[in-house]
Amino acid sequence: MQLEKDLCKGQTLFLIGGGPSLKTVDLEPLKQHQDRIIVANNAYKLFPNALVAHHADFVWWEWNALSFEETFNGKYRTTTGAGGSKNCYTKEWCWLRKPKEEGLSKDITAVHGMHAGHQILNIAYLLGAKRIVLLGYDFNFGPSGETQWHADHQRETNTSLWKEKMVPLFNTTLKTLSEDGVTVYNANPNSELKCYEFIKDYTEFL
Repeated sequence: MQLEKDLCKGQTLFLIGGGPSLKTVDLEPLKQHQDRIIVANNAYKLFPNALVAHHADFVWWEWNALSFEETFNGKYRTTTGAGGSKNCYTKEWCWLRKPKEEGLSKDITAVHGMHAGHQILNIAYLLGAKRIVLLGYDFNFGPSGETQWHADHQRETNTSLWKEKMVPLFNTTLKTLSEDGVTVYNANPNSELKCYEFIKDYTEFL
């Protein structure tokens, strides 16, 4: 299976990350628009009919394979499969190359980014989105020190990477986004990811 370039040309796509702020957001309005949603990692549990479900690391698949297979019914299943191989996945999976950590790939068979949140931004770009709305892109702690919206992450999050690498790498997407007239909005005004315009209410784009 392969992604269809420009499948969502001109549309607004919503990207669901893993940050704890998701617990404070009313996601119910989005459930009527799952064909415009791309989820990273465990967010498939929130939107089981999302257009795309993506993960970056094969170890995540080892932890979640059974639950994912029982739950997700969306159009595309994509991965860069770090630590695994194509043989670890069925043919219905779209295996994406990851040539770089910085910027955005323009090749429909590849994504850039060191983690799933960056990579699904690249997927939205490849699908032709005109506007991209980020939810759960926090890169900071929740009120009780949590790093995720869920409690299913099976290893400690290396939070030092948030400031050192993850957030700065999003800055490298700006040139390509600007050249192609794509606008990215961050729906969490308290996020440490500040290179995109903040909005308070994502529903204005539904």
